[in-house]
Amino acid sequence: MKKEKVILILAGSGANDAINAVCKQKEAAFHLAAKKTYYIDASLPDFAQKLEDALLNYEIEFVFSYLGIGSDLCWKLPDSEQLINVWEYHNIPFIKLQSDLPSYFIQRHGPVPKTSINIYASPELAQVQTWYYQEQKTPHVINKPIVFDRQSIENIDFSQRSNGTLVFLKNGNNPNQLLDMWERNLPHSMAQDLFDLAQSLLPAVLRCEPINVFGAIVDFVTAKMGNALACRDMVRLYSAQLDDFFRRIKSTMVAESLKKFPVKIIGSHWEHVNDGESVAKFSNDINFSVHSKEIFANELGLIDMTPNLDLNVHDRFCRAVGNYAFILTNKTSWMQEVFPEFNDYTYIFDKEQFESKVEFLLNNKELVIEQGKLLGTLANERMNNLDFVNPLIEAAEKMKFMHQQQKPHMQDFYVW
Repeated sequence: MKKEKVILILAGSGANDAINAVCKQKEAAFHLAAKKTYYIDASLPDFAQKLEDALLNYEIEFVFSYLGIGSDLCWKLPDSEQLINVWEYHNIPFIKLQSDLPSYFIQRHGPVPKTSINIYASPELAQVQTWYYQEQKTPHVINKPIVFDRQSIENIDFSQRSNGTLVFLKNGNNPNQLLDMWERNLPHSMAQDLFDLAQSLLPAVLRCEPINVFGAIVDFVTAKMGNALACRDMVRLYSAQLDDFFRRIKSTMVAESLKKFPVKIIGSHWEHVNDGESVAKFSNDINFSVHSKEIFANELGLIDMTPNLDLNVHDRFCRAVGNYAFILTNKTSWMQEVFPEFNDYTYIFDKEQFESKVEFLLNNKELVIEQGKLLGTLANERMNNLDFVNPLIEAAEKMKFMHQQQKPHMQDFYVW
């Protein structure tokens, strides 16, 4: 009897249940392509039982894993004590959805299993993996953003939003604490390197210029050490530290600016900003799966900050457009190319400019609601969720073929 073909989705627990929230949205995109899925939350007690069921009773077209969850699963060969990777043994392509800069958890981006394919939101992220693993190549796909939580515009009560306000849904962190950590934990020369790099790159970062931060770090280390690849873990360290520092600087500027406005700031670790005297309302309850539904139903719109990317957009944006909701996000090349009509509704990290835009939006709520409708309409025209799914299906098909032991006969003069 022929087994039913499925895409195996491996999710897990994470802060604010974000992992399952993202994986459920990607699962919906696979269903749009008429693909059947088998969903497993690796953090639940029935993980092993469900995995065995999937492997024994279904034909797994490929695995779709958040951050490589389950990539190193092994079992013993029959009548042997030898351990072998499950996915390699069954020649199952293993697609890893990589949501962040590879510099943080580089091992998750490596060639385990051998059937791995990494998915990145932007070439800015993929370049780190490609550079670091020059001797151990792993294919990757640059994914197109998809519309999350796609709603029918007829079912949305837009009048309710005029009673709400703008929401900044973001965890914070103190940049000064990170600077202190560099001084405390790193050799003086390395801490000084990070200070110098930060000082050099920060102005362009705050202006949202399309600069290659990782390339600048490689050049900097090459100038200092002669060969950056020979010091690749130093490059990786500097990359991670500066990425975190720029995020902290930018998010702190946004939160500091918002303190004077009647908005909501939802997230943890804002102690360095929340002095108890703000007009803005702070809350650390940030279950995004729950809050996003409440926000899009009751609030005016979102304020967003793209995580150090220029060539793609944040998942907050994808959820907002699915709900025909307004979102104020920072300037990126992606926004300028895909939604040039909304250039006026993007910002750079300049306090005066940002505050001026927020004040205008809060004073023109009906305009904000109408712009949210327009943005959602345009997104449904310009963002095709199948553009995310189809490249993965094709890449998995190719990976499976190239790793299978039995190959078809081609020309007599072609040898596999």
